[in-house]
Amino acid sequence: MGEWHYHTANAPWPSSQDVDQMRVVAAKPAYRCDIRLLAIVCPVKLTFSIKLFAFPGRDPPVELVLQT
Repeated sequence: MGEWHYHTANAPWPSSQDVDQMRVVAAKPAYRCDIRLLAIVCPVKLTFSIKLFAFPGRDPPVELVLQT
């Protein structure tokens, strides 16, 4: 369970509004979701950056890094 959205500024980090929204999702029993995911897409020079964050319980977001 999660969401994604686009940040127009070069700030691929969860904003306070993002964190609040993830807390709202966590508080709704209908979601039954212990860890929420948030993907943020933002422009970086001539390309895009995509960052993925996990929101475990009430803890601060944790950036998930893919390794190849």
